[in-house]
Amino acid sequence: MLGLLVATDPAWAELAARNLGAVLIDHAHCEMKAASNAMSLVARYGGLNELLSTEVVLRLSDLAQEEIEHFRQVVREIARRGEVLGPPPVDDYAQQLRKGARGLPWSQGPQEKVLGLADRFLVGALIEARSAERFKLLAAALDGHALQAFYTELFASEARHYRTFIDLANDVVGDAELVRERHGALYEMEAGVVRALARRGLRPAIHG
Repeated sequence: MLGLLVATDPAWAELAARNLGAVLIDHAHCEMKAASNAMSLVARYGGLNELLSTEVVLRLSDLAQEEIEHFRQVVREIARRGEVLGPPPVDDYAQQLRKGARGLPWSQGPQEKVLGLADRFLVGALIEARSAERFKLLAAALDGHALQAFYTELFASEARHYRTFIDLANDVVGDAELVRERHGALYEMEAGVVRALARRGLRPAIHG
């Protein structure tokens, strides 16, 4: 369903389960950034009715609201454990995906603004897909832990967000085949990013 070309090293889940405090803090920042990204798309493109209809704006705001609720849930768990959220770290994974998408030309397509917005949606889909994959791995590694059900639920939520972003890209481009082609190219690029980050060593982070 998620179509990722490179699987996360199973050792990541073991590392994450052993360092759950660090993972929770990183996870909270990921949820906050996801909510901010959804609303930044509304702020940037919401006034362009030919790109972002009222329906799309509302779907993005619903997504942001759900990400904020996840953020609140994770922050409560961090506080329960007596830990502190702290400042957000740089997410090399997301940063490299966005940079890679900007440097990867489309084979064809409509006006530049449409393609730029579609790329934002498709990169968002990739981030959600990778998060979903890792939440599923983490839930399995937390067998019997109180947070296992939470991460199982979040796996389903992130997988749904992945589908939402694909649907939004199709809506704005209006050419499902072109979107599939672009998505395939971005999958290849994402695989390269994951391989490169893996060579640095595993980290107890959602995109580590």
